[in-house]
Amino acid sequence: MKPVRCFCNQALLRATIDNISMGISVVDADLRILAWNQRYLEMFAYPPGLVEVGKPVAELIRYNAERGWFAPLSTPGAAAEPMLDPQTISQEINKRLNFLRQGSSYKFQRRQPDGRVFEMQGNPLPGGGFVTTYSDVSSFIEVQQELEQSNNTLEQRVLSRTSELEHLNQQLAQAKLQLEEQTTSKNRFFAAASHDLLQPFNAAALFCGLIREQANDDNIRSLSKNLAASLNSAEELLASILELTKLDSGVVRAQPGPVALRQILDQIAREAALLAGDKGLQFHYRPSQLNVLTDERLLKRVVQNLVSNAIRYTNSGKILLGVRRCRDATGKPAVRIEVHDTGVGIDEAVQGQIFQEFQQGPQADHKGLGIGLAISQRISLLLQHPLTLQSALGRGSCFAVELPITTQQTSTPQSTRLPEPGANFAGKRILLLDNEPQLLNAVAELLRSWQCEVLAITQPNEALALVQQGPAPDLLLFDYHLDQGATGVDVATQLQQHFGVQCPVVIHSADQQQQTRDHALNAGFHFMLKPLKAATLKRLLQRLLR
Repeated sequence: MKPVRCFCNQALLRATIDNISMGISVVDADLRILAWNQRYLEMFAYPPGLVEVGKPVAELIRYNAERGWFAPLSTPGAAAEPMLDPQTISQEINKRLNFLRQGSSYKFQRRQPDGRVFEMQGNPLPGGGFVTTYSDVSSFIEVQQELEQSNNTLEQRVLSRTSELEHLNQQLAQAKLQLEEQTTSKNRFFAAASHDLLQPFNAAALFCGLIREQANDDNIRSLSKNLAASLNSAEELLASILELTKLDSGVVRAQPGPVALRQILDQIAREAALLAGDKGLQFHYRPSQLNVLTDERLLKRVVQNLVSNAIRYTNSGKILLGVRRCRDATGKPAVRIEVHDTGVGIDEAVQGQIFQEFQQGPQADHKGLGIGLAISQRISLLLQHPLTLQSALGRGSCFAVELPITTQQTSTPQSTRLPEPGANFAGKRILLLDNEPQLLNAVAELLRSWQCEVLAITQPNEALALVQQGPAPDLLLFDYHLDQGATGVDVATQLQQHFGVQCPVVIHSADQQQQTRDHALNAGFHFMLKPLKAATLKRLLQRLLR
């Protein structure tokens, strides 16, 4: 009965392995073929009778070698080798037999002459021998190769697109740089041109004022008054354009410090009350005792613009300037300087446009270029003080600028004295230095109309000569920017240190940079911004020439 059972087991095993999709071959410890399945014979196309039980596996290896079916074991997917000479065939057979004798598992792929790829995986048997399975992985390899090719193509496309994008970004960066350079150059040119244009406007305004004061004919006074108004309007517009270009070109730098709000708002309120009264409007002001952290000069410019804008767009009703406590975005204590009006209001659809330059509302009085709010917006961004708007068409507007509260102590500002009635400058000797002949002559005539003795010069060396000749001047009124890079501060300092000149010094300039002002103030001099105003200059002289 045992032989029958053994035969049944062998028949079952044979049926099982014949129905496996992989090829299978088994060799014993002596490296003789022991078992195989039909798929193995089909995959290698062995002729009938070649594969027999007990046949040395070396003969099968030789048969395949002579057919040219060898490819390097270490190179999966390599092409089939050409026909080998007998010596090389023997070396290849021995190499494979030695590999089997080592009894190590292996797995590799080999491309057959017909293009198919077989994956062969061998494992040692207990007591010696090997079982090897053979799988046709041709379709998998094809898909893998297609994926690799697709990946390579995709990588090439990505690299190509990346290169194109990098090139485009470089072009955009270069174009942006050129545009920035052109814009900066344009702003600098326009700022310089505006600066030069301010000088004759200032001179013309001063001459016009002299005509009005000295004329006896009422018609001439009326004409000079109208001319002065036109010149002042043009001068203000030009000064605004100059300020806007300097903000855009990055010339203006904020220098924040502790400031008392009343120090800024009280003066603005006094001036605004007069303007509002001339238009028949009520002006209300609610002062504050708080201290804030800001640049006093720049914040004053913002609030002045907001108040002027409110008066311009309000035909009836009232204007309110006040301060409201609040919290900033981080929850810290802050204040909002608010300007309310009962004017025409702003349609919500166009509220985002009014902070752009040269934008005016439909009911503006057209006395400006529409750049006041643009300047305010740029200054607010520079100061990092948010500027907001609430408005409804026909119901008025509220502009507000938010800034931080500070507990730091502020410096007490010097009180500004009003002109004394009947001030007399007769006999006061003033040395006037300015490299702009028109403005020099205009200021000189203005000072002479106040009975001052004026020495008007255009070059620093002339100032040195006049001081050496004597008598000593009672006041030096010098322009800041002189020829050949000299400054009025340097000339005045030299006169004090080397020639013993001891008198008040006033430096004036159209240059609004803080460093220009600081250069004069740090030297112990007074500073005035151009365009010079006769009333302002007269008040200052009354303080200095007492």
